[in-house]
Amino acid sequence: MTPDAPLRLSDTQLREMTDFEARWSHEEPPERAAWRLALLDLVLRRKWFLLIDAMLLVWSLWRGVWWVGALALLCIAVEIGVPFWAARRAGGPILRSTAYVNLLRAQALGQWDQAQRLIAVVREGQPMHNLEYDLDVRAAWIALRIDPQLPIPDSLLRWRGDSPEEHATYEARVAGLHFAAQRFPAMIAALRRAHEILPDDAAKALDLAVVEARYGNIDEAARLIAALDASAIPAHGQPFLDLVRGLIAAKSDASKALLHLAAAVHSFYAHAHQPAVWAALAMASGDYAVALRLAGQAAEARRVSNSVWPILRHYGHPQQLK
Repeated sequence: MTPDAPLRLSDTQLREMTDFEARWSHEEPPERAAWRLALLDLVLRRKWFLLIDAMLLVWSLWRGVWWVGALALLCIAVEIGVPFWAARRAGGPILRSTAYVNLLRAQALGQWDQAQRLIAVVREGQPMHNLEYDLDVRAAWIALRIDPQLPIPDSLLRWRGDSPEEHATYEARVAGLHFAAQRFPAMIAALRRAHEILPDDAAKALDLAVVEARYGNIDEAARLIAALDASAIPAHGQPFLDLVRGLIAAKSDASKALLHLAAAVHSFYAHAHQPAVWAALAMASGDYAVALRLAGQAAEARRVSNSVWPILRHYGHPQQLK
């Protein structure tokens, strides 16, 4: 896509969308994924020993020294088989980690019952402060998505903390809960509180700019971006910066908006192996599709929306769902 002709999807964009469609449509059983990852981890951690064993095995076959080959195979069995057997007996940490990834995936795809079951699985084992906080918020998020009339649980107040950083993070998580219930004014208000608590935090300002641009006041989003030190935004925040710039540009410069939104979607695809970014990717794709449709490219817009539809249909706003 070039600045002079931003209306057609490039081969790179089409390939990214096709790859992502394959990713969300393929679901490996959690237990199988857990043991596959465990085996891969063992191989990577013992790669140099295994390389030596493999060289000895090849040498023994070449020279006909069978006892050396048998010894090499025995070493491989001990170095991989014994730790893998022990990991299968322990099970917990590996399954817990894989269950968390599957929880993120289920939440992104709107599989609420599955997500609730996985929260219970991840809670098993030794309590971890940050993980428990995250799981409490996710459980509340899913409950609010199922029944938007529910209030924000008072039990979450225990996570608010005493420091400004903790309080601001809490307000940002509360904003996410209001999003689950489709309470967009309350969501914006919570992110404004987070920004007021930490006015010099570039990430909090960018979070607020995103929701102002999409659900609130586009002029306020422009003011926030103009005051933002872009160099303070980490690499994973750059797609959001492009996203806001695209939404702002859509007000007056369709071509510039398409370029920024295409860049945001492309950057999100670089992290598409992580289900944690799927919702953001889907919503950015929805914004891009809207811009394409307004530019008269209905077929291109449908292709972009369809690539993320199983996620977008749970997270998109009405204009994105047309």
